[in-house]
Amino acid sequence: MAGMGQATLRTRLGDRHEVRYVVRVKEGPNLGTEWAIEEGEGQRVLCGTGPLCALRITDPTVSRRHLAFSKDAAGLHVYDYGSTNGTVVNGVSVREALLVGGEEIRLGTTLLEVVATSIEAPPPASTEPRKFGRMLSVHPAMHRVFLLGEKLAASNLPYLVEGESGAGKKLYVEAVLEAGANANEPIVALEATVLPPDQIEGLLFGTTAEASKDNFERAGLFAEAGRGVLIIDGPCDLDPTLQRKLLRVLERGEYSRLGETKVEPCRARIVATSREDVDRAVELGRLREDLYQRLAATRIEIPPLRTRTGDVELLAEHVWATLSERKASLPGDVLTRLQSHTWPGNVRELEAAVQRQFTVGEAFSTTNEQPTTEGFSLGLRAYVEGGLPLVRAREELVRDFERAYVAHMLERHGGNVRRAAAAAGVAHRYFQLLKSRIT
Repeated sequence: MAGMGQATLRTRLGDRHEVRYVVRVKEGPNLGTEWAIEEGEGQRVLCGTGPLCALRITDPTVSRRHLAFSKDAAGLHVYDYGSTNGTVVNGVSVREALLVGGEEIRLGTTLLEVVATSIEAPPPASTEPRKFGRMLSVHPAMHRVFLLGEKLAASNLPYLVEGESGAGKKLYVEAVLEAGANANEPIVALEATVLPPDQIEGLLFGTTAEASKDNFERAGLFAEAGRGVLIIDGPCDLDPTLQRKLLRVLERGEYSRLGETKVEPCRARIVATSREDVDRAVELGRLREDLYQRLAATRIEIPPLRTRTGDVELLAEHVWATLSERKASLPGDVLTRLQSHTWPGNVRELEAAVQRQFTVGEAFSTTNEQPTTEGFSLGLRAYVEGGLPLVRAREELVRDFERAYVAHMLERHGGNVRRAAAAAGVAHRYFQLLKSRIT
């Protein structure tokens, strides 16, 4: 049945079958080798000479990460990864192409053939809402991600969570922690994408007052995380020196504060999150491959909201019900507008839109005004104009905000932590942790 498109195969075989793609080597050092593309919809499968490629080829004319395959309802997509010798499909050089079976792909001196076959379709995936921590979805792709998270909770290995901004990467990390043995331990994050490179090392490892530029002693994120989780958000943005030091921590399980020789054990689980193409970053030399191998013991990709049929309605109704204390339903005309939006900001943008609708009666902002210091409250102006380094000012602002916010929510809910956490939209464990920090 090679050469038949996905629609043709389904027409002939009926709904009880689905298309399966197999990639075979027709010419080259790996002649006769074949691989089935088993990954779920939207997940990319790398092909090249590199050790992390699922479809590994020993041809020296093929790049380390030469191309990637990804399947969806339309067929099998192939993407060239900026390879040295290019990717040629049926004699045409391509950067991206849609395959339906029967195509030949030339990469270096290796020739691949794509074969579309059929397998009996599994039982229909459940469309019932499922929860994982504070995450909620009706989409089968998310259900698979939740299942993998339950398995991750049973270990302490590093893992990598990929996905667009606002898709729920940090919520997923929180859910994995809550499902494991260290559920009550903290989660701390290093946001490498927004911090100045010269401040990251001290923030991560900690520093003595003598070694600090501002004479401010810090325990460091490794210490703050304890036996919980340390998130490295944006590992590709770490400078090479820091990447080497982080790799040493992962290999040895220990670290030292800046200005000290004393070695401390690293008990935290280290998790990386990224919104960019990590494979491409490794190819370009922005992320060390050995560090990537350590961080990506398991890789999870959170699908964007626009691909998760049914989740916009489910999540919008859930947020509205929480805000209204389950006394009202989201107006139908508002839901229709939400369903027609593409959500480039994903779940975070959806939640903000529903909250805006509930508060001011308009889901989508119509202003593009930029903030200025004139609009700051007197309290915020003190942090902005106080002359503190950015990291120090942010730390103090967040600490004071958390203290005021937690106190307000507890007062509003009669001191009941569980109800205060629910109203705040955070996990009970996390709210309890905030409360312990300020009391």
